Amino acid sequence: MGIPEMRKRGYPAGVAVGSIAAGGTLGILIPPSVTMIVYGIATETSIGRLFLAGVIPGLLLVGLCMAWSLYPDLEVGQCGVVEFPRVHLERAVRDSAAGIAVFGNYSGCALCDVWRYCDTV
Repeated sequence: MGIPEMRKRGYPAGVAVGSIAAGGTLGILIPPSVTMIVYGIATETSIGRLFLAGVIPGLLLVGLCMAWSLYPDLEVGQCGVVEFPRVHLERAVRDSAAGIAVFGNYSGCALCDVWRYCDTV
């Protein structure tokens, strides 16, 4: 679904496929991740600590993937400002509010878990 859209917008095939593949692997790293929950249960590791351990590397990789996706446009000088009407911005914020709330809820739970069960040595 994403590859044809990226190809239609002029991205090279390698960039389109690589972006989709990288996005799929980032879903495992950035909380809330079912893989981290299963790993935490199997190894009896704090799930909250696993979530916190995945946030910074995950956000760093997201930033690097964004930069890598923009590089071909910057290289040929095609990167420009796209008109984005306010109506679309309001709809995007409204549609993403639930996802942001869920991420905030899971992150808050992870922080509380770390603070509650943190070893005091």
